[in-house]
Amino acid sequence: MVPSEVIRVFGHKRRPRLVHLEERREAGSVILLWDARGGRALLWRVLRSEHGFAEHAFEHTVVGSGQSLVSESALTGARDPAVDPAATYHYTVFAEDERGEWYRVEKVKLAMDDRHLEARVEGDFEAGGSRPGSLNPHALDIAQSGGHPR
Repeated sequence: MVPSEVIRVFGHKRRPRLVHLEERREAGSVILLWDARGGRALLWRVLRSEHGFAEHAFEHTVVGSGQSLVSESALTGARDPAVDPAATYHYTVFAEDERGEWYRVEKVKLAMDDRHLEARVEGDFEAGGSRPGSLNPHALDIAQSGGHPR
């Protein structure tokens, strides 16, 4: 008899998780780049709002939700060309698994007037990302340099 925990761990395909999330501003656009580990996503979807994070991957289709579809792609990463330099945006990243189910992978809050364009991330990354609530504008540089400020 196999213990139920073993069945739960090995009976389901693992979902991908985001690692090495990078945000930057480029020529009036916001660029989100990431790597995925732990599983395979068929599609990635990014929604944006000035009011809050999306709960589901198709929330932008709901009238009055305030969500906009930024990207849907088989490749990781997104470019958002329609940014207001004075706004704060909530980006929600979703992934579609092999069964066609969508799930939320990450949430990122970015202030466009932040000169470091640091992420206020809700999540924990292997490396390269800020911890939740981090206010250090050099957190990404420190993480990428192996823990030593540049």
